[in-house]
Amino acid sequence: MKVLSTFLLAMLSIFGGQAFAEESLLGAAYDGVVFQYHPPKDWSLRDVKGSKALVAFGHKADDFEPSLSVDEEAYSRTTQNYARENYEALKGLLKKVEIISETEFVTTSGIKGTRLIAINEQEKRLVRQNIFVLEGEPGKVYVLTSTVLAQAGPKSDALFEASAKSFELKKRCCE
Repeated sequence: MKVLSTFLLAMLSIFGGQAFAEESLLGAAYDGVVFQYHPPKDWSLRDVKGSKALVAFGHKADDFEPSLSVDEEAYSRTTQNYARENYEALKGLLKKVEIISETEFVTTSGIKGTRLIAINEQEKRLVRQNIFVLEGEPGKVYVLTSTVLAQAGPKSDALFEASAKSFELKKRCCE
C-alpha cells in the first residue's frame, strides 16, 4: 500500500540541537510544485529506493541510522483523516503501535496539517515517530516522517517540529 510507505520509510535518531543545515532541502517536483524544508544541521541527503525525494540522514549510532523523509500522497479528505486511517493500518502491520499525541499543526508559511507522535516496533526495536501530514494542492497531502529510537524520547520532538515548521510549497516557474 503506497500510503503506508511514507510511514515506514523514515528511521530517525537525534543528534544535536535545533540547528538547520545551511541550505534548504529542495524536494522533488510534483505536478509543477516543489517542496522545501530545512533538515537538521550536518545531516546528509541521499536517494532512497521508493522515495521521489532525497532523504535526510543523521549520524549512525547504536546500529541505527536516523532519517527524515517527505512524500506526496493523493488524498482528498482531511489531514486528520489521513493520519487516523494510516494509524489504523499500521496497527495491523507493526507491533506495539501506540499514539502518544495527535495535534493540529501549522508551518511557518501557513500550511495546515496534523501531527502524530507514535511509538511502534520496527525491526525488533522500539521507535518514536513524528508524522506531519500537511495540506498540499487539492487532492494531495505531504507527509514528513521522522523516526528516532524510543529512548531518545520527547527531547527529539522539538528538532523534528522545527524542520516541519520550515516546510514550504513553491510553484515551479518554468516547466
